[in-house]
Amino acid sequence: MQDARTEAIRARAYELWEQEGRPEGRDQDHWFRAAQEIAQSQDASSGGGDRLPDPDLPGSPGTASNGFESAVPDNLSRRRETQKTRL
Repeated sequence: MQDARTEAIRARAYELWEQEGRPEGRDQDHWFRAAQEIAQSQDASSGGGDRLPDPDLPGSPGTASNGFESAVPDNLSRRRETQKTRL
């Protein structure tokens, strides 16, 4: 199930990136926004009321800080750190 969710987030983030004109350096922004949209659509389609929070789902209660740390693939995090060191 995690793989399907990750792939859905990846596809939506790509759509957002294309819609915004393929800007550089916005990969995490698009990923976070896509993760929120996917989480909201899953909550809406399942009723969301009686479900326990999923610690792997971005934005779920009980996740670390803003809930997105576990949702960002390692290669995106490493790329962001590399970009920061170049500046």
